[in-house]
Amino acid sequence: LIGGLVSFMYINFVDPTIPEKIADATTEMSYSMIESFGGEINDEAEAQIEEQHQEILNKTGTFLPTVIYAPFIYAIAGLILGLIISAFTKERDPELEY
Repeated sequence: LIGGLVSFMYINFVDPTIPEKIADATTEMSYSMIESFGGEINDEAEAQIEEQHQEILNKTGTFLPTVIYAPFIYAIAGLILGLIISAFTKERDPELEY
């Protein structure tokens, strides 16, 4: 919750250009990986990299819903984990057994 809020505040108020920087770094890394494997950058690869670049830019505004839904997801995961752990560590009451 706190991490999501800090990310939201940082992206919206401190450095609004960070999504562009992340997208550019990802694009550069994609090009360098293709070249390091000996592949050629054709039109199809160029289109996929550009699509990935746009997806990164479009997803930067989704931090607030993440902050809202994260506590509910953690609560459900904690409940399930608690049930599993209690199933193995539960002590039986000898007075209730026949």
